[in-house]
Amino acid sequence: MMADYMRYLAEIAIGEERDEIIKETVETYDKAVFHAERHLDITDATRLSLMLNYAVFYNEVIKDVLRAIA
Repeated sequence: MMADYMRYLAEIAIGEERDEIIKETVETYDKAVFHAERHLDITDATRLSLMLNYAVFYNEVIKDVLRAIA
């Protein structure tokens, strides 16, 4: 949930603040994915939601479609 909140901040931030928020958001999503992969089944709804939201972040905020679908 923290990463999702940060994603929303990144969507409205501008300039250097946006760059810093994006960096923190990636780090937060990476930590969440790390724990989800170790503690949740691949079909767990929470894990699937996390991966979907991370892909949306890459597609809509960073504009990196290839990373979003990877």
